[in-house]
Amino acid sequence: VIGLAILASCTYQYIIVHVLLRMEQNHGGALDAYHQQFGSKSIQEKGNDAQSSSNGEVVKNGGDPKHQLPLRNDNNTTFSACLLVMDDNHFLIEWLAYHYVTLPLRYLIITVDPRSKTRPNFIFERYDDITIVEWNDTNFLPQSWINRPIMEDDATHKFVRHRERQRHFYPACMEALRDAGRSWTTIIDSDEYVRINRHYIHEQQQQPTGGKNDTDANIDADRNHDLQQPATVIDIIQQDPYHLYHTNNNEQPTKCIMMPRLRYGNYENKTNGNKLSPCEQQMKSKFPIHNFQTLRWKYHANLHDRKWNRNPKSIINVQRITEFSRQETDAHRPVRSACPQRGLYVQNKDSPLVVQHYIGTWEQYSFRKDARDGMKQRNAGRFEEHQLIRAMYDDTMCDGWLSELVRLRGIDHAQYLLEGVGDVHFGD
Repeated sequence: VIGLAILASCTYQYIIVHVLLRMEQNHGGALDAYHQQFGSKSIQEKGNDAQSSSNGEVVKNGGDPKHQLPLRNDNNTTFSACLLVMDDNHFLIEWLAYHYVTLPLRYLIITVDPRSKTRPNFIFERYDDITIVEWNDTNFLPQSWINRPIMEDDATHKFVRHRERQRHFYPACMEALRDAGRSWTTIIDSDEYVRINRHYIHEQQQQPTGGKNDTDANIDADRNHDLQQPATVIDIIQQDPYHLYHTNNNEQPTKCIMMPRLRYGNYENKTNGNKLSPCEQQMKSKFPIHNFQTLRWKYHANLHDRKWNRNPKSIINVQRITEFSRQETDAHRPVRSACPQRGLYVQNKDSPLVVQHYIGTWEQYSFRKDARDGMKQRNAGRFEEHQLIRAMYDDTMCDGWLSELVRLRGIDHAQYLLEGVGDVHFGD
């Protein structure tokens, strides 16, 4: 009887977490119900103030980690990011270089999962103009939560732990960036890349301009501005050629930009040899093109395929947020009061910004002990399913960032920044 009771309890918890997973995918942040059901006093405790903690911070470019984050004078013209990582240096090398160019990223707060086998510090040392602050769990988690044992064999425990780390880290990180004077901040993962949405740009450029008054004609002239020239995400937000982000004086300024995601699979067309674009042909003698997520994988899901693309990710202007709360945070809506629920349904055709989401090779996919291992979302069968993603083809990524990185930093420095890209064993 006791054995059956224990089995029933475990099965109930398993079902609860999977229900919450579905709720979180559709509405975000349902894990509080789990803790209310099974109890966890320390979850209710407040963590240490992230700005005042002296533990675990590795600050580049000066600053005193005992008091506050270092300040910069480019707060409104460059981007910040909050990033959690675990054993994904092979992704992080490309992720940093890519967003250095495309956002442009100049401020990063990063935390490494304590279960991680690898450390990314050697990658940080390559950058002399990005402020990088590394936190450990003591910077944003309650001490009683940190002291809990990690149950590696319990998939439910690992999943709940992962989600709770997210929900503590993101508000603490955004608050710290706000207090350091920063503004636009990305909340994405190391396998996700923010990009100017070429499909949206193309559609807008096809809009007819005839029969418009002078004001409308000026708007259309802005809309048809050639954004194929090197342009950054901050350009799109500040210039706002599609009049999406600037509001009238009697309205609240934009606080949250929700960006649809686009899932890339692991299918490669063997008949055409996964042919290289002209830019890639030019770069193949200088870089291992096949090791890049953004260059190797060219097939993605249909723009309207919600099954594969899933929920959007967000950019937050932290200067416009007065209060950050764990209860208000999840990975898709980091500040729910600023990121409306209807934003979960934003489509690629309606957004000039998109987040490209990659799965990588099997070696990369299986390298880390992901919190979702053993669940339906992440296993060998799920990896194989990504062979089915081949609805659309895109070979324009090289022109969008790698050639620009070479132009900005020179070929030798670009090669230095990208050394070891895609290699799961580099830096061992």
